[in-house]
Amino acid sequence: MDAEQEPDLAAPRRKIIDPRTLAARFHHLKAAGLSGKHAMLAFQGDGTDTLARRLGSGAHALLFGKPVALWDRESSADVKRRNLGQKTSGKPAPRSGAQWKAFVAANPGAVILTGKEMESAKRIADAIHSEPAAERMLFGPGVIHERSIIWSQLGRARQSTPDARGPDHLVELKTTRCAAPWRFKLDAERLCYHAQVADQRAAIAYETKRAPRECFIVAVENVAPWCVTVFELKPSALEAGDRICATWLERLQIFEMTNTWGGYTPGIEPWEIADREQAIADPSWVGDDKEPSDAA
Repeated sequence: MDAEQEPDLAAPRRKIIDPRTLAARFHHLKAAGLSGKHAMLAFQGDGTDTLARRLGSGAHALLFGKPVALWDRESSADVKRRNLGQKTSGKPAPRSGAQWKAFVAANPGAVILTGKEMESAKRIADAIHSEPAAERMLFGPGVIHERSIIWSQLGRARQSTPDARGPDHLVELKTTRCAAPWRFKLDAERLCYHAQVADQRAAIAYETKRAPRECFIVAVENVAPWCVTVFELKPSALEAGDRICATWLERLQIFEMTNTWGGYTPGIEPWEIADREQAIADPSWVGDDKEPSDAA
């Protein structure tokens, strides 16, 4: 685990936020699809900071005119090495400590990136601008960027923030390691991107009384060669997404009504194996199941 991700066990516990006091966003519904514990955690705002998320947030900020700040402070270890005439690592100071907290306070609301991360985010943004279809959908006439919609669904307060929406279309921008159609579709279905777009479409329909006629995902790679692929979500994908969101919202409302925020299952799960022998063992497990007495 990176030092910047290590929890501060000495820090005082924060007051638990009651999920019922907040508008439910898509990631709250998605968490409820896993368990009550995941849903509760999602409402506390405890997101994991990863390189992929920073690159995605940085590219969004550069494309949609949001603030970005450059974190290039030298680490205390490198300062000591330089003062001793030793070779420095060249890495910026970790995202922790008083220096980091002061920088965050001085740049409220900004996406904070290192120099290397900033360069990658710029490459992602340039790739989007270089793809005519993506450029037209994201930055054509009348397109609105990242404006939140507060709405209601089945009596539950909701909040949705589409990346881009025009007079008759909706676009979600995704950064990814691979934008190849065969690979991205598999990843997108597993991550329920179609449900996210369907949820945003429902929010727009609630606000404007008219659902977008066309819905797209623009996938851009966060590594060279920075390929961009545009996907149009057909009715079958959107209908499947609607069903997923309805199930997740129902689960969230059950958790809230019962004030029960448990794990995956409340009972003991049965595990049965078909009456057949496995002739070939998984080679990755060979040598890992020996008892101490079996050792040579």
